[in-house]
Amino acid sequence: MAPPGRLHNKILEMIAVIGLDESTTLLPTDPELLSEQLSGLNNVALAPQILAAVSGNIAIFPAMSQRPDPTYPPILRRTVSTSESFNQKRSQSVVLPKRKNTRMNGVMVGDVDGIAVLRRTITRRYSCRQVDFVKDSEAETVVKPLELPLNIETLMSLTTLCFPDECFVSVSNCTDTLRYLVLTDIVGTRTYAVSLCCYIRRHIYRDSNGFWRCGESLSSPNTGSRFDDKQIVFVPQCYVFISRSPYFTVMKDCLSRLVQKLKGSHDEWQQLLKEFALQLSMTPIPPPGCVYTQFQLYDVIMTIPAPCGQGRLPVDFNLGIVFQCLDSQTVLLIMTAIMTQQRLLFLSSSYVVLTLVIESFVHFLFPFHWNLTCVPLLPLSLLELVEAPGTFIMGCHIRHRHLVEDIEGLVTINLDNGTAIPCATIDLPLLPVNAVKIFKASIRRTIFPVETWRLEKLSTFGYEETRLAELKERNKLNAELSSIFLEFMVNLFRNLLMHISPEKRFFHREQFLEAVGDYDRPFYELFFTTDLFAAFLKERLDKKQDLWTERILRNKPLSRNSIVGTTTCSYERPWVRTGLCRNAFSLGNLMSDALDINVSGADAETVVTFKLPNFLYGLSHLYLDNCYQEVSLAVSGCDPLSDRHSTYLYLRGMFSAARNKKLSALEDFCSLATVSHKLFPIEFVLDILSSMSEKERQEFESSELYYKSAILREVQAINTTRSLHDDKPIVMELNKIPEKDIDLQWFVELLEMLQICSDAGTAERLFHSLTLGRADVVDPLTFEEFYKCWKDNEVQVHQTIQHLDPLDCVLKTSKLIKCCFGTGHILLTQNRLLYMEEGFIKIRPIVDFVDVKSIEKVQQRTFFREQWGIKIQRLDKREKSFQVSFREETHKWYLLIHEMWSGKILSEETKDPSVLHLAMQNVLIVDAYLHSGEAEISSHYRESIEMSPSLCYYMSKKTSKIKETNELLIKRLDPNAFESKRFAVESVLYTDGYRMKNPDRTDNIGSRIWCGMTNGKVRVFDMEAPFQEYHLFLARNKVKCMLLCPENEVWASSFDLTICIIENLPLVACNRIIQCHSEQIMDMVLSNDSRFVYAAAMNGKVMVWNVETKQKLNELDVIGDGNLRQILCHKDALWCCTHDKLLSVSFDGKVLGKMSFSDQCSSLSHLECFAITSQNEIWICFGGKSHVWICDLESLQRKTNFEVQGGGIGVIVCVQNKVWIGTKDGMLLLIDQESYATDVELIAHSDAICSAFVVDAVQQRVVTGSGCRDGKVAVWQWPLSGKK
Repeated sequence: MAPPGRLHNKILEMIAVIGLDESTTLLPTDPELLSEQLSGLNNVALAPQILAAVSGNIAIFPAMSQRPDPTYPPILRRTVSTSESFNQKRSQSVVLPKRKNTRMNGVMVGDVDGIAVLRRTITRRYSCRQVDFVKDSEAETVVKPLELPLNIETLMSLTTLCFPDECFVSVSNCTDTLRYLVLTDIVGTRTYAVSLCCYIRRHIYRDSNGFWRCGESLSSPNTGSRFDDKQIVFVPQCYVFISRSPYFTVMKDCLSRLVQKLKGSHDEWQQLLKEFALQLSMTPIPPPGCVYTQFQLYDVIMTIPAPCGQGRLPVDFNLGIVFQCLDSQTVLLIMTAIMTQQRLLFLSSSYVVLTLVIESFVHFLFPFHWNLTCVPLLPLSLLELVEAPGTFIMGCHIRHRHLVEDIEGLVTINLDNGTAIPCATIDLPLLPVNAVKIFKASIRRTIFPVETWRLEKLSTFGYEETRLAELKERNKLNAELSSIFLEFMVNLFRNLLMHISPEKRFFHREQFLEAVGDYDRPFYELFFTTDLFAAFLKERLDKKQDLWTERILRNKPLSRNSIVGTTTCSYERPWVRTGLCRNAFSLGNLMSDALDINVSGADAETVVTFKLPNFLYGLSHLYLDNCYQEVSLAVSGCDPLSDRHSTYLYLRGMFSAARNKKLSALEDFCSLATVSHKLFPIEFVLDILSSMSEKERQEFESSELYYKSAILREVQAINTTRSLHDDKPIVMELNKIPEKDIDLQWFVELLEMLQICSDAGTAERLFHSLTLGRADVVDPLTFEEFYKCWKDNEVQVHQTIQHLDPLDCVLKTSKLIKCCFGTGHILLTQNRLLYMEEGFIKIRPIVDFVDVKSIEKVQQRTFFREQWGIKIQRLDKREKSFQVSFREETHKWYLLIHEMWSGKILSEETKDPSVLHLAMQNVLIVDAYLHSGEAEISSHYRESIEMSPSLCYYMSKKTSKIKETNELLIKRLDPNAFESKRFAVESVLYTDGYRMKNPDRTDNIGSRIWCGMTNGKVRVFDMEAPFQEYHLFLARNKVKCMLLCPENEVWASSFDLTICIIENLPLVACNRIIQCHSEQIMDMVLSNDSRFVYAAAMNGKVMVWNVETKQKLNELDVIGDGNLRQILCHKDALWCCTHDKLLSVSFDGKVLGKMSFSDQCSSLSHLECFAITSQNEIWICFGGKSHVWICDLESLQRKTNFEVQGGGIGVIVCVQNKVWIGTKDGMLLLIDQESYATDVELIAHSDAICSAFVVDAVQQRVVTGSGCRDGKVAVWQWPLSGKK
C-alpha cells in the first residue's frame, strides 16, 4: 500500500536512469581489458551504471551521493507521524550500490525473473546503509519513506536488460531506441517498464589514475575532433519508466516527451527527472469502465485508458501485432504449448515485437494467469538461462538462433517468418475441435491494421486528433480480440463449474473427462496437471466472479440438463453420469451461439475523460487536494447510477487514502459497493483497516459509518474464509480408497465427492446397511468393493446407451434371460422397461411404469425345475401381464424394478421431479450394495438380501390420497436438489418472461421462480426452458425477502445486512449491493406507485430507497423497541407488525394507529404475520398458536377470531376472495373472506410453510416454500370454474 501522500493506483512506480555520465568511470565489461591500457574506447563494451532512481517518495543519484536527495519530495506543510503510515511493517531500505574506481576480477550475482544468474563483470563494493531521516531548516521534521518500489536485485538487472547488445560509446550520433521490459522479482511480483535509450554528446578523458571518464555534455555540433587524450563521443543513457501495469504506450509517450525536454536542457536533468517522477506518481490509473484519465505533461495531453474488464490487466498496445506475425493455426499451437506449460522461446529481429507478442499471449491466457518465469527480452549475457530446467517463456534476438536451436525441450517461435516448431521430444495434444472451429471463424472476420515499424519509433506530438482516433481504433480491436479469446476459454471449460464442489474443495476430474470426447481428452488430461489449472481451480472453488464467469452465465446459464422424461424435468443429478445421458452443453451445440461475439470493452462512443488539474512542482503538496476537489465535482455532477459515478467514487476514495483521510476513503469505497461491487478494492480496504492506529480505530468504530456499512465486516469475513480455504487441500480425483476406517461424516462426504449421492438421508441408510447396524465405521475393503461394483455397472450400461432414445437413461442391464419375448436382455430405465434381443441391436418396449398396476414375485415352472420370477400386471386388463425370470438375480431385480416404479408413480402424483431422481439414485445404490454383498471381503456378505429393503425408500412410501392437493398442485421444485444438507426456502418470487429479439435469432426468456435460501443462495428456475436452473451466490446469511421492482430488477435482502440488486432480463448475478442497515432486514415492500422501496429492519427502523437512483431518501424510526417482523403498504399508510403490536404509519414516519396484543401474546404466543383483505379487514395470525384475529381496517376493532388446524401459522396471503394460510405443520388452508369457512385443506409440504408469493391474483396462483426438513417449492392454482 502506498504511504501517505502517495497514490495506491499510480501510473509510475519509479523512473531509473541507466548508462554513463560525467560522474561515472568508463570500465570495460571484459575483466581482461585494463582500462588504463586502452588507447581508445571504440568497440569496447562498457559496464553501464545506475545514474538515478526516483520514485514518488525518494530520489537517489548513487553516482553522486549515497544519501537520498534531502529536498525531495517537496516538504509537506504538516507533520506526518510514523503511525500514520500505511506500511506498518517497513523493511529496511538500502542505498543503491555506488561503484568505486577500483577493478577486481570476480562475478556479480544478479536476479532476473526470480532466477539467480551469474555473469562475469567488474566487482564493485556495495554500500548498504539505512536511509537516515532528513530535517529541513524551513519546516518541521518529515519522515521520509525509506523504500524504493523495486528491490535491489531487480533494479540491478536493468543494467543488463537496457543494453541487451552491450553498452558502447559511439563517435557518431545514433538513433534513439525503445525497449519494452517485464521484470519479475524473486517472489513473482511482476512490473513493467519502457526503456528509451538516447545518446548524449560528451568529451572523454583520462583521470589522474589513468581511468577513462566522461566530461560535461557538449552543445557544440562539432564532432570527431581530437586533441591529446580527449575525444568527442556520444554516450548512451537509458531512461526507464517502471509501472505496476503494462501501459506500454502511455509510458512510451511520457518518456518521449521527457527526452525531448531533456535534450533542450540537459544540465537540469536531475530536476526534470524529479518533477516527472513526482507528477506521475500522483497520476491515477482508472478502474475498469468508461472513464479515462487525462493529464498534461509539459505541453502535451496524455490519456490513460481504463482496463477492459475486471480482473484483467490493462493493455494499451495493439494486440493485433500477434496476427501480423503469426496465422491463427500457429497462434493456437502456441496457446497449447503455453497452457500445457512447455518451455517457449520467441525469436525476432525486433526487441519491441518480442515483448509485445509475449505480453499479448499472456493477456490472451485469461482467466489463467502466467506466474512462472517470463523474460521477453533475454540479453546475450543471460542466454544460458535457456538451458535452465523448468517452465518459462523467453525471447531473444534472432541473431542468436544458432546458439539455441539445438537445445532440447524447446518450442521455438520465429516471429520473423511466422513459424512455431516444437522439439521432436515434445508431443503437444490437440485442442478440442469445436472450440478451434469457433475461434478460427471469429478470427477470419477480424481485421488487424498494425504497422509494426511504428512500435519502435518515439511518439510524436502535435496531432492530438490523430492520436485520439488511433486510441479509439486500438481499443476497439483490443476489445474484440480479448472477447474472442475469452470466448475461446469459455468454450474450452464451459462445463467445469458443473463438476466442482466449493464446499468440499473438490473437482471431479474423472467425471469431467468422461463428458468430453476421446479426441479432446488428451489435452484436458495434460492441462489438469499444470500449475495454471491448479491456480484457476482454486479461484473457482473460492467462488471468484470475473469476466469468464459472467460470460459463462450470459451465453449459457449454469444448468443441469439431462434426464427429460414425461415430467418435463431437466436436472442432471450428480449420480447420473454424463456418459449415460445426453449432455446439452457440448461444444457442437454452441456453434451458432458462440459466433455472436459480444465485445467486452467500453464502447468508444461512450468513453469520457476525467481531466486532472495542472501540476506544479513547488505546490505538489496541494496537488492531491486539488484532485480530490475535482473528482468530487465530477461525482456530484453525474448520474448516481452511471458507470462514471462508480469510477469517480473509486478515484475519490484513492485520493482520500493518499491524503491519509482513511475514514473518508472507507466511506467512498462503501458507497462504491452499493453502486458497483465489482470495483470494490477488497485488498486495499483490508490494508487500510489493518494499518489504523489505536486512536484511528476507536474513531472509526464510534463513527456512523461503522454501524451502517456491513461491507466492512464482510471484507473481514472474506479474509478469514480465504485463509481457511488456503489451509484446506483441493481434491481432484479419488483414485485411492481411504485406507482407514470411514466414519459417518467422512462416508457422506465421500459419496458426495464420488457423486454416488448427495442426499444425507440416503447416505445414512447406506452406511447403516454396510455396517449392518453393528459398527460406527465402514471398513475400507467393504467400501472399495461397493465402489468397484458401482463403477462396473456404469461400464456395462455405457455399452447400450448409443441405441436408446435420448429421453431414456439406462440404470441396469440384465444378464441373458428368457421371457415371453424370447432370449435377450432387460434394460431398466427411469421411465420404463425395455427388451433387447440377443445378437440384435434392436430395442423393444415392455411396459411404461405409469401403466403398471402391480409388481410381484411368482413361482414359475419350467421343464426342468421351479424358479422364482417377476410378474408385472398392467392397468389395462386387455393386455397380458409380463413375466420374466432372472434366476438367481430375481430378488435383486424385483427390488430395483419395484423401487423405480414406486418412485415414478410418486413423482407423477406429487408432481415432484426430484422424487424420480432420488429413486434412480436408490436403484443404483441397491444394485451396487447387493452385488458387493456377494464378495467375502464385504462386511455385509450373506446378509445383503435381508438389509437391502431398507435402501428402497419409495417401496414403502405412501402417496397423498387427498384429491384436492393433487388437483390444485401444478408443480414442485427442489432447490436443495444438489445439497448434502437441506435448507429452508425463506422467500419466493415469481417473475414473468418475455421474448427478446436479436438481429440473428429470437430468444424466449421464460417465467422464473426465485428461491431465497437460508444458506444465502438464490436458486432461480425457468418455468419454460423447461426448468433450467440458475445458481446465484449472493449473501453470507439467509435471504429473507425478495421484491420485483420496475426495470426488471429483483431486490433480495439478507440477514447479512445487505440488499442485492439482480438484473432479471437478462439474468445478471448481483450487479449492485446496498449496505446501510445496521440490523437484519426482515421485510421489503414497494410503494403504491412503485417508485420507492421500504426496507424494514429488526430494530424497528424502515429505510426508504429510491428505486431509480438506488439512493436512500429517508429513515423512519417507527418502533423504538424493535422486533419488527413484517410491513405492508396499503393505500396511504405503511402497516408494521412486531411481536406484540400492529401499527399504521404515514410515509413520513408518523404513527396513525396502533393495536397492542401484549395480553394476548402471553397465551397465544407472538404475532407472526398479517394481511389486509379486499373486505377492508386485517387478518392477524399468531405464530405459536393457530389463532386468527380479524379486525376492521378503519376502527382497528376486533370483529371475530377463530382457530385453524396446524401447529402455528407461518404465512398468510390474499388472493381475490380467498385467504391462503400456511401452517407450521405444512398444511395450506384456503379460507373464504366472507364466511370465514375453510374451503380446502391441502397437504402442501412435510415441514412448516415459511414463505408464499401471489403469482397472479386473477389466475389465483400461489407459490409456497417450506422449511429445511422439506426444503421444496410448490406452485398452486385455484380453479376458476367456481368454488371448490
